[in-house]
Amino acid sequence: MTISNDGTQHERTKESLAMSVATKKALYIAQAHARLPKYYSPDKQVKLQQMTTEEIYAEGLPKEILWKMVEYNLSAKNGMSTQRLCKIVEHIDYLASQYVTYHERIHRDFSDEALHQQIAQLQETFNRSFERMAYVYVEAVGDFFARNELKEERTLLYSSIQELYHRKVTHYSDYVRLHEDFAQLAGTKDAWLLRDSYFMGDILRLLAKEETLLPPTFYSEAELIAAGAFYQSARKWLIMQKSTAVSEEQLGIELGIFAMKMLVLTSHPSVTEPLRHKFQIAYESFFAYKVNDLDKRQREEFRNPYATDKRLYGPIDRDAVQRWTNKMYAYALAGRIEEVFTDVVHEAFEVFDEKVRASSHLERYQDSNEWYRFAQQQDLVSQQMDAFTLQLRISDWNAFLTSIQAEEKWFFTLKY
Repeated sequence: MTISNDGTQHERTKESLAMSVATKKALYIAQAHARLPKYYSPDKQVKLQQMTTEEIYAEGLPKEILWKMVEYNLSAKNGMSTQRLCKIVEHIDYLASQYVTYHERIHRDFSDEALHQQIAQLQETFNRSFERMAYVYVEAVGDFFARNELKEERTLLYSSIQELYHRKVTHYSDYVRLHEDFAQLAGTKDAWLLRDSYFMGDILRLLAKEETLLPPTFYSEAELIAAGAFYQSARKWLIMQKSTAVSEEQLGIELGIFAMKMLVLTSHPSVTEPLRHKFQIAYESFFAYKVNDLDKRQREEFRNPYATDKRLYGPIDRDAVQRWTNKMYAYALAGRIEEVFTDVVHEAFEVFDEKVRASSHLERYQDSNEWYRFAQQQDLVSQQMDAFTLQLRISDWNAFLTSIQAEEKWFFTLKY
């Protein structure tokens, strides 16, 4: 489950569920029919291409499971990456529903020794897929926490993901056991879709998906999402930023936006006090690291025997960085999001511009500094761009809020 706007869940009525299933089913089947007989499935293979549409209707999709293709699709269709860490619960939910879908299919189509072999292959394939998913998340988020005074989080993150996955598998298995023909295909002309794991998995999640509650010793669903979003917020603009041309004003704005994101996460009712405390520890540690890291690079360049002009480099003014970050955080805390982006950042630019006009020798206060592009409107804005512009930062801010389904009060749209 993603974090909801008000921290509550709304029960879905049977009528609305039935309509959703019927709509999704009709659309999926129409699309599937359009592709026949060259039908793409998770087990795509030559045999299917050789079947006519009539044979597919009569016999169903091929019984054989091409496990290499299954494993590929588990990664390709819903694979984890460092850009998708806040989607961790969706990844777990998808993997669990697919596991149950294949488990049920194997028990329908195989028996005796063949059944045992297929179940063993199922376990092996999904165990690898789970470990890949968990590794990406834990290595990224756990390493970030470990580098910022929270050394023990890797183990807790992994065990939380593992427990959540096992409970979701159990939940979906119980649902299928109680609703054997949950997709309502048996005895219909569309029964050939029983071996389509995409379709069966989609319908299973639509019918049975719900928040999975974990004991308080684990990260909850909402907290796993929040931790992933927290790391991604640091990674997006700050972790990889190494340039000696970054001014105190720019660094203060960047760290201020990170502080604002932390505020949104820690304000959410689904995030517990212990995790709020952890976020605060990690933020303060990362803030100190970031300022120290850029300061260190200034000093290294100053000592560089090949530097042509030593005046280009100088210590970072830590108080200046802290001042802008604190101001942005205070405005956000007071609910003044619009003023953050319309007033505070422009005030920071004016201070930067004064230093440029005062003919500072420092590299970070030259006419060529990218602050001068900050307010420029771009017709084509991509979230993958790395330029320091107001439009990109607002776009990134709103994308972050959307990814965690934050309350509307946090959003801001720039009007030129």
